[in-house]
Amino acid sequence: MAEVFGVTRAAFNRWEVGAAKPHRRRLEAYARLLRRWAVKHPQAAEGFEFAEVG
Repeated sequence: MAEVFGVTRAAFNRWEVGAAKPHRRRLEAYARLLRRWAVKHPQAAEGFEFAEVG
């Protein structure tokens, strides 16, 4: 995933654990990806709520 977003694995890991926030363009792309996965795999997203980006 880090490669897809053009960041290091360490940077991506910091996003995942909430230690850092991606720049807006990457954050928006990541949010779109997660929302699409949630639609495709609703059982995996059960219990999660998506906040608006921005």
